[in-house]
Amino acid sequence: MKPTLVFPISWAFTALIVCLAVVFFWLARNNDPADYRTSIAGVREIQQLAADWSIETARVRSDPLADFDSLAAFIPRMDELKQVLLATIRGIPDIPNRLANDVSAYVNAVEAREERIERFKTGYAIIRNSARYLPLAASNIVQSPNVDAELSREVSALTNDINGYLTAPSDAVKGRLTVALERLADRAGRLEPPLPDHVANFIAHADVLLAQQAPTGELFSQATSSEISDLSAQLVEDLGFELTRKNDLSSLYVNGMLGAAGVLLLVWVVAGAVRLRSVSTPAPGAAPGAGAADAAGGRGTAPAPARQGGGGGG
Repeated sequence: MKPTLVFPISWAFTALIVCLAVVFFWLARNNDPADYRTSIAGVREIQQLAADWSIETARVRSDPLADFDSLAAFIPRMDELKQVLLATIRGIPDIPNRLANDVSAYVNAVEAREERIERFKTGYAIIRNSARYLPLAASNIVQSPNVDAELSREVSALTNDINGYLTAPSDAVKGRLTVALERLADRAGRLEPPLPDHVANFIAHADVLLAQQAPTGELFSQATSSEISDLSAQLVEDLGFELTRKNDLSSLYVNGMLGAAGVLLLVWVVAGAVRLRSVSTPAPGAAPGAGAADAAGGRGTAPAPARQGGGGGG
């Protein structure tokens, strides 16, 4: 290679390598995996909040005196987490459509859980109210002055059976109790006041309990199931797969930039070596050491003048 071409070629390689490094840098910036990490953290927060919500729902159901404010307190935080998750997912430019759809389905499942909890609250409030007043309605019948012993025993037995149904509902027990209540309603028309009103009040509360217990129990089972936990675990796994892929690409781009820097350094090392060699190597056709000899001759003393002939002295 001609020495005069070394630096122009080196600069051309430099421009090419710098352009390649810029491309790797741009790819690395647009491959930021931070959104995936944020999404995974958001899903785990939703999973934990849903679990806490289920525990609180079970506590409220087991406590006849508990209010429902503690259940409503979960709603604002859950709404916030859902919105942050959706916004983060929408901000990922190259997210696979399958994964985006999975996140939407996940949020819909969380909202369905919220709706079941709300319906459970409504149904359980009705059940708790009728369960509280059913014994009072039975007491009004039993303590009525004109009640007979048979009616008193029938109402007491129905009260115990209904309480048992609330503990372990079944279609068979519900059918048997429904028939017994219909028979009691027919009998109420032949009773003397105020027994008909007392019996009607008792039957009204009993009908509510028979109608609401099974569907409300089903809502409770759905509201406290492991569905959200299972969906969360699967979604975290899917997001983690994409996060790993993003991290691998980021490593590739960083290694590409480091490789470009190494090649650039090598180009200029080679260029410097070629330049130094061209300076220290003599031109073609010059005798080895000629330059040094010439330099030495230039520094020698001038030749002595010739002596005159001796004939003149004879």
